[in-house]
Amino acid sequence: PPAGLPAYLQALYRTPLLTPEQESDLFRRYNYLKFKIAGLLDRYAADPVPADVFRTLQLWIADCERIKQRIVEANLRLVVSIAKKHVGVSDRFFEVVSDGNMSLIRAVERFDFTRGTRFSTYATWVIVKNYARRIPERWYAGARHMTGQDELLESTADPRPVEAHPADRRRVRERIAAALQQLAPREREIVAGHFGLGEGDGTLTLEQLGRRFGVTKERVRQIERRALGRLRELLDPSLAEWIAE
Repeated sequence: PPAGLPAYLQALYRTPLLTPEQESDLFRRYNYLKFKIAGLLDRYAADPVPADVFRTLQLWIADCERIKQRIVEANLRLVVSIAKKHVGVSDRFFEVVSDGNMSLIRAVERFDFTRGTRFSTYATWVIVKNYARRIPERWYAGARHMTGQDELLESTADPRPVEAHPADRRRVRERIAAALQQLAPREREIVAGHFGLGEGDGTLTLEQLGRRFGVTKERVRQIERRALGRLRELLDPSLAEWIAE
C-alpha cells in the first residue's frame, strides 16, 4: 500500500477482491449453510437438541460466519470509496465508514446471488440508501474540498467503479423509473431529485427540495417516506428491497 496511510486503510490491501466465480461460490455455500442451519433449528424447535447435533450446528454456524467475513473483508474498499464521495476526509469519515460497514454486513446477509446481479452493485445501493437517510446534510460540506488525505484515500479505493455493473444498474433503474411514473408528480420529483434518478443523476438535499416546493425539510422527508413505501408496493419482490426503508 502507499506510504502514509492510516493502519485501517493499509489493512484493506490484505484481502484481494473476489472474482465473479469466487463470489458466486461463496454465496452459494453461505446460503446453503444458512438453509441447513434453519432446517436444523426448525427440526428441534420444540425438543432438546442432542449433543452431537448441537456440535454440528456450531460447526455450520462457524463456517457460515467465516464465509460472511471473507465476503465483507473483500468489499471493505467499496465502503471507503462510497464514504469518501459523501463526506470526504473529515473528522466524521471513519464514523461514516463504520456505518457503511454495518450496511455492508446487512447486504451480505440479504443478497440473493441467483438473480444474476453482482454483489458490489447491490451493496452499493444498500450503502448509499443508508447514507441518504442517516448522514446529516451539514456533514456533506467537507466533501467538496480535495486534500492530500483525499489523494491518499483515492489510492486505497476499490478499483471497481461504484457503478461497477452498468447492465445490472440499468435493469434496476428502468424498472424503478417505470414505477416512479405511477407516483404523484411531487412525490416523483422528490424521490428522483434526492436519489439522483433524474436525467442529470445529480442529487439534491431535502432542504434544497423543500425550497423548490415551498415546504419544510421535514415535510419533504414525510412525502419521500410515503413515496418510497408506494414504490415498494409497485415493484416486484426481487427489486423492492433495493428501495430504502
